[in-house]
Amino acid sequence: MGKGPLKVNRTQAERIQDYIATFNTPTGKRVLEDLEAEYGGECFIKGDLYETLHRSSCRDFLDRIKAMVSLEERGFEIEEEQKEE
Repeated sequence: MGKGPLKVNRTQAERIQDYIATFNTPTGKRVLEDLEAEYGGECFIKGDLYETLHRSSCRDFLDRIKAMVSLEERGFEIEEEQKEE
């Protein structure tokens, strides 16, 4: 991943701002902390493929939230939209 701000379109920027507004409140931080405690641990369960897949998908969900919230620190900027001719 490159350094500097991420270039996003206007719709993506709005979505990122929604995640930041939701999870950077005191309540949102507590919810994220709870999700981390519940789903942020080890995924692999020996002998249980289905539980491993379930835990892996839950962690992917959590990772998406954390990645979106982290864009506040990394920064993002809205790309100029190309006009169709």
